[in-house]
Amino acid sequence: MTKQNEKDAKRVPELRFKGFTDDWEQRKLGEIFLFKRNNTFSRSELSFENGYVKNIHYGDILVKYNEYLNVHNNSNIPFIIHNIPSSFSSSYLQDGDIIMADTAEDETVGKSTEISNLSSNDRILAGLHTIPLSPKQKFGSGFLGFYLNSNSYHDKLRPLMQGIKVTSISKKNLKNTILQFPKEFEEQKRIGKLFIKLNRTITLHEEKHRQLEQLKKALLQKMFADETGYPILRFKGFSDAWEQRRLKNVAKSNIGGGTPKTSVKEYWGGTLPWIQSSDLIEGELFDVHVKKHITEIGIKNSAAKLIPKNSIAVVTRVGVGKLAFLPFEYATSQDFLSLNGVTGNPRFITYALQLAIKKLVRQLQGTSIKGITKSELLKILIKVPLEMAEQEKVSNLLLSTDSLITFHQHKIDNLKRLKRALLQKMFV
Repeated sequence: MTKQNEKDAKRVPELRFKGFTDDWEQRKLGEIFLFKRNNTFSRSELSFENGYVKNIHYGDILVKYNEYLNVHNNSNIPFIIHNIPSSFSSSYLQDGDIIMADTAEDETVGKSTEISNLSSNDRILAGLHTIPLSPKQKFGSGFLGFYLNSNSYHDKLRPLMQGIKVTSISKKNLKNTILQFPKEFEEQKRIGKLFIKLNRTITLHEEKHRQLEQLKKALLQKMFADETGYPILRFKGFSDAWEQRRLKNVAKSNIGGGTPKTSVKEYWGGTLPWIQSSDLIEGELFDVHVKKHITEIGIKNSAAKLIPKNSIAVVTRVGVGKLAFLPFEYATSQDFLSLNGVTGNPRFITYALQLAIKKLVRQLQGTSIKGITKSELLKILIKVPLEMAEQEKVSNLLLSTDSLITFHQHKIDNLKRLKRALLQKMFV
């Protein structure tokens, strides 16, 4: 028997905590859970201000809540505005109960959340398009919530999903699905605790990321001059009014782009970065994800041009308004205009230009924005401090804020990748 066959026969996960070796138990869901009653109140019958009984709507399970829902510390759970009939008395949820979404517009049907940390005053019901499940035996906190959302279990639901535009799953089919779980409560508890801690760490980085994004937004609003010519918030030692300049007077030259023929292999796969609109991410001014490179022959035989390093690439057509400062030589598609040899601190000019373009795009909202012409872009007005030292201080503060934002985003991405890998390996 191969190692894989042995693993299948033993019914054990690929990765588990030291000291646990027993096979995992297999039982039908209908043998493990009691089905509670859900309600059918619509969104219009819910309120965050008034009520006594909280309600878990299926849409919030699909979008807002994760696998383990701390009810007491979560302010995003609405109340039902109506009085609740006494017939629901046995369907109030308890710690460890599961709420599963039985309907979705895709294969997220079956997404679940485990209820936790109910206080003595909390009363909560499962809402529209949900299936509330109450385990007949005690499980380690968090284990069921993460297991039922893992591919190990969710893949079993795919053949049972019904519908085309809207997909659903029935209680009847759900009852016969097979659950696999450790016999030892301690193993269940340790698995649940690991994922709860991982979720908490991800949430902390997400909150820090959100706070830094808000800080950056405030800095951009207050540290750049308004109509008066003066910023609201300023570094000590600077008092002069900022100067207003047209973009055409800020850059020594502007350079367009082009696309070498994709059918000619000799034009592609070289060493010269070729930037397209999709390589730029909205708001990330100093990080370009280059996917394609071209050759010098490709430059010579197309409208593409080699653009000097330390230029600012601005998207003028598809994805209008995105821009990035590039510290290396590059070429672009025809969707760009690049500004070379800017007068002043190039990173400061990049931030100032971002603000000006955002303002222009807001003014054009409600119209069919197909792009910004070269002449329109070069007419844009930006306000600039006369002293280079002030430009440098402002840009350095924003750059350090951006670095922290990027750090936390990378932590979030890495933690989510780790979580996906552990969900794959720690369940049968």
